[in-house]
Amino acid sequence: MSIESDVKSNIDQVMEELAAAAARAGRKESEIRLMAVTKTKSSEYVEAAYKAGSRLFGENRVNELAEKFSSFYPDGEVHLIGHLQRNKAKEAVKYASSIDSVDKFDTAAAINR
Repeated sequence: MSIESDVKSNIDQVMEELAAAAARAGRKESEIRLMAVTKTKSSEYVEAAYKAGSRLFGENRVNELAEKFSSFYPDGEVHLIGHLQRNKAKEAVKYASSIDSVDKFDTAAAINR
């Protein structure tokens, strides 16, 4: 199997599980979003996930965020989900739609700048 077919198959399976879980919980499937976390995966996997319909991505490291998402699709949303050091805030805001892992006021201030 190819990377594209493997990724699509995995995403389809998870989406089926999410739909079933939403039904059990009495929630609408549309209320739940799947984040494709790309930590340790190559750009080829990111592209395959995008082609399979993923639009929400999570990356753990700023340098990988820049590498994988510097020329990303305009309808893609990328979250930095790993620890962010203050000195990397400027780079992170270039590519991330959201930074979900701020743990210090100084880091938040650097993001704001």
